[in-house]
Formats: sequence, C-alpha cells, structure tokens
Amino acid sequence: MRRHAMRRACTLALGGALVLGGVSHRADAQGVLVRGTTTAQFLELRPFERDSVPFAQTTPVTDALRQLPNGALAACSSGEAYCRFHRAGATSSTVPLLQDLDVTAWGLGRGVSVHASVRVRGAVGSQPDLWPRVGDRVDALSAYLQLDRDRATVRAGRQFAGTGLGVYNFDGASVALRPWRTLRVEAFGGWSLLQGVNEGFTSSELAALDELPPDRNAYLVGAQLQARPTAQTSVHAAWQREVRDNRSALYSERVALDATWRARGHQLEGAWQEDIATGTTNELRLRWRLPAVRGVTVSSEVHRFRPFFELWTIWGAFSPVGFDEGRVQAHWQRADGALSFDAHGARRRWQATDAGFGFASLRTDGWRLGGAARWRAASRWELDGSYSADVGAGAARTEGDVGAHYTRGAFVGGASATAFESIYEFRVGTGRVLGLSVDGGWQFAPDLRLSATAALYRQLARNGAPSTDWTQRRATVRLDWTVGGDPGLRAARRAARSDAARAGATTVRATAAGGSR
Repeated sequence: MRRHAMRRACTLALGGALVLGGVSHRADAQGVLVRGTTTAQFLELRPFERDSVPFAQTTPVTDALRQLPNGALAACSSGEAYCRFHRAGATSSTVPLLQDLDVTAWGLGRGVSVHASVRVRGAVGSQPDLWPRVGDRVDALSAYLQLDRDRATVRAGRQFAGTGLGVYNFDGASVALRPWRTLRVEAFGGWSLLQGVNEGFTSSELAALDELPPDRNAYLVGAQLQARPTAQTSVHAAWQREVRDNRSALYSERVALDATWRARGHQLEGAWQEDIATGTTNELRLRWRLPAVRGVTVSSEVHRFRPFFELWTIWGAFSPVGFDEGRVQAHWQRADGALSFDAHGARRRWQATDAGFGFASLRTDGWRLGGAARWRAASRWELDGSYSADVGAGAARTEGDVGAHYTRGAFVGGASATAFESIYEFRVGTGRVLGLSVDGGWQFAPDLRLSATAALYRQLARNGAPSTDWTQRRATVRLDWTVGGDPGLRAARRAARSDAARAGATTVRATAAGGSR
C-alpha cells in the first residue's frame, strides 16, 4: 500500500511538472541533469548456523547456560539431551550491485523543477541474500516536485527533513518561507517513513527485525526555524511529532535547539534535544573553540547523552543508560598547510546500571585518547597516520593505521595498513585484526571518475579466547558519472572561454606590436 501511494505521489509530481511546463508562457531554459554512481562490491562473510552439542560434553555456568570445551556458551533446557548454540558457518561471498541515480529536471515553468533519487539493488555470489534488502530491487529515496520563488519554496512528494533531531524522510509536503535574508521558517508533514529504510512502520523490513513492530503507520508533522540575529550568531530550532495514522496514540514528540556564536576567533556552540513525550533531555552539549595561537587551535566540550526510543518500541522499557563526557581536542597546522597534527582526549561516566556480579560492581567510567598526523611530503605525495584507544565498561579497543597516497594529474593511488585489538565483552582474552588495502582512482573527464579499493583483513585470537576466524577479503569498484547540465552554466563557461580567448588574442597582438617597435 505504501509503495502504491509513493508511486502515485511520484506520478502526480511528474504530471504536475509537465502541465506547469506546458502552460508556462515564459520560455525558461530547460534541462535535465543525471548524476549516477555505479558500485560493485565483493565481501566475504561467515553467516551464523544453528548447531547442538551433547549435554554431557558441557560444563555448567548458570541454570540455563553451559560452556563448550572451546569456551563458547550454549543454551540448555532442563531434561534435554543436547544444548543449542550458534556457530560461524563456512566462508561465503556476496557481490552487491548498486546503481544510484539522482535526477533533476528544471525549466518546466517559472521556478518549477522535479527531483528524484533512485536506488537499484542486486547481488550475485555464492550467497547473494547475505546483503541486506537485496530483494527490494528498486527504491525511491526521494521524488518530489519543487516550486522555488524568491521568498518561498514548496515541495510535494517523497522528501527528507533534516533538522537538529536527525534526517527523516516522509511522503508529503513542505513549505519554506524566507521573509528576510536572515530568517527561514519551514513546516512539513505527511506519512512518516522509517529512518534509512524508506518504508512504512508496518513494512516487512521492520517486522523481520523487531518482534513487536507497530500495527499502524504514522503521520509526521514538524516545523523548524533558522535565523541569524547578528552577524556572529546563528540559531536553529526544530519541533517534530509522529502520531498513529488513526490519531489514537503518540509515537514520538521531540524538540531541538542549536546555536552558534563567533567573535574574535572564539566559537561557542550549544545543542539541546528534549523528548517531550517522556520528559527526558536526550542530549545537552556545549563546545568552546579558542582562537588559534601560533597555528594551534584548542577546543573543549561537555556532553550529556540519554538514549531516545520511540514509544512504539519495547526497547525503552529496558532502561538503557546514558553517559556524561568531557572532551578536549587540539589541532596544529603549519602555515603552508603541508603538515598538521591532531590530538584528543575524553573522559566518560555512565549512569548506574543496577547490574553486575554479587561480588563486584561493573565499571561505570571510561576514557578515550587519540591522535592523527598528515604530511604532504612533496607536491605528489601525502602520508597520514592515526592511533586511538577507547576503554569502557566491559570492553576496550585500540586501533592505528598508516597510509601513503600519490597524485599525478588525473590519477590518485595509495596503500594503507591498519591494526586494531578488542577485548571481548566480559571475557578473558583479546582479538587482533591486521589489514592491508590498496586504492586508486582516475578522473577520465570532469563528469566521469573510476575508483577501486581492495583489502585483506586477518584476525588473530590471543590468550585462548573463544573466537571465530573472521579473516576476509573485500573489494569495491565505483564509477561516478554525470549526464546533462545547466544550459545557463554551459553558456557562462562558453562566455568565459570566449573572453579568455579574446584576452589572449589582445595580449598576442600587443606583444607583437611592441616587438615591431
């Protein structure tokens, strides 16, 4: 039903644009611009498979869990002869194929244009179904008709609303007004779609992942304001509400406020998000960046975060905890931009979880440290590297990488090496992954670019931790291309080339005349 509604909206948008273009009395410049990205990836994966082991070959851990000889856990029911567990199956490969198309057509009437972003999916390989949503062959990410005037913009169809609350897409309409140069007000509404899925709340995609999906779709309504009260200040406020399509219950209601102030090299940023439905402040952030001193810029940030869940999902009932964090970051760059360093450090404290062991409580704090460097060694070479460590409750991770890239004309290529190590959650033992990748790209023309990447990752288990060998290979080939363009821009480029040619001819004549004298 939702797809039929989307198709009707797209058809009406395109039909309305053609009608407006046909009745337009003014011969505006018309054109169509198509941007495409063709991508093919190769991935090696090891899907999980169900398995069992005789009860006698396990040792007890809890009433419901027992341990296998290799350290893995299995679930056992009272009186059963076998315990069940999941293990990694044989290595399989999938090659997802994606075709993204962004189409814009304009000149269909005064300020009338049509915009559409379409994704076509496919996959081959030994197990093509490993790639998510491969069965959804064609998906319209957006498709809307737009009427743009000096002080207002109206859109109808499938579109995105980007606010301080995130990016939400919906099937409906939006109106943006610009009464003054420093003020923009927008209202939007329509049928709400799941973030990143482009499907309704009752779609099979959500039902496959959530045991208790909502039984009704939702309406989305919202408004946002963007203002610049002064040359140094900008403010962005947003309100958004999702309600069941029969208006019997609320799915979510939220508000956000972001502000930035700049003066004499200082920059102060603040952000606030409130869940009106539950009365919870989900995010509160304040960041202060100091003026640069001898190429060094220092910034500090305090951040308070509490998870947000829509009211239709049961996950909010598990009382997920948030954290409070303080962060400091420093950046130095040489005057010519050829050398730069970054460093950061953060301390984080989680809320009490009321969980743990009877003899010891769980850790409630953590820290992060890291740095990065970039060096343009010559006009064609660039070297970079980074390292970071993140220690938290029950797990820790360290990672580092180095790389080198070479650029010559339309070609760019390079190689990088990476390594990261993770301590498994609440287990004794660590796992280390080493990776090596090569990449290259060629700009055949301004509207045609080919790039490719190949990588190999090898996993090594340490300290006898129960682990599966996730060693794998990956590769990606991507082609970015453009067809069409703005006639006005092409005319401007031709005029610029003509002016340059005339200027060059004048210079030649002047030089010749000077030489003859």
